[in-house]
Amino acid sequence: MTFSDWREVGGLKFNFASEGEVDGKIGKVKLQSIEVDGVIDPSKFTAQIANTVAMAR
Repeated sequence: MTFSDWREVGGLKFNFASEGEVDGKIGKVKLQSIEVDGVIDPSKFTAQIANTVAMAR
């Protein structure tokens, strides 16, 4: 993996681009934005918990 395009967000450094190779295939990732300490709707967590409980039964 090669990390590049380092930017500071919320006092922390993040790489906004990365590139790597696995089994001869090259993969690239470019981020448009990163949010630090953003608000997360609690409902984002309830569905996953419900699915996990259902799968455990």
